[in-house]
Amino acid sequence: MDKDLQRVKMLASFTDFKQTFSSPHGHRVLRHLMQKSGFLRTSYVEKDSHTSAFNEGQRAFVIDIIRKLKVDVRKLESELMKEPEGETDVTF
Repeated sequence: MDKDLQRVKMLASFTDFKQTFSSPHGHRVLRHLMQKSGFLRTSYVEKDSHTSAFNEGQRAFVIDIIRKLKVDVRKLESELMKEPEGETDVTF
């Protein structure tokens, strides 16, 4: 595939992610994904490498979304810790 076309598709993908997750609905979905994936928990399970790998895979999925959004993870974590279930004030 042409490099320019790859770049255009990648930028479109980032734009799609940013647009999707910047709405109040997107904030709620991202919060849900973060909670379900164990984003704020350790993925390590003592003496169980398979479960540890599975847990880390779930976390990695959400980390990839957050990287695409170019979110300040520390700010997002602090918002999630203080906000009740629902919307956050994090700006993407």
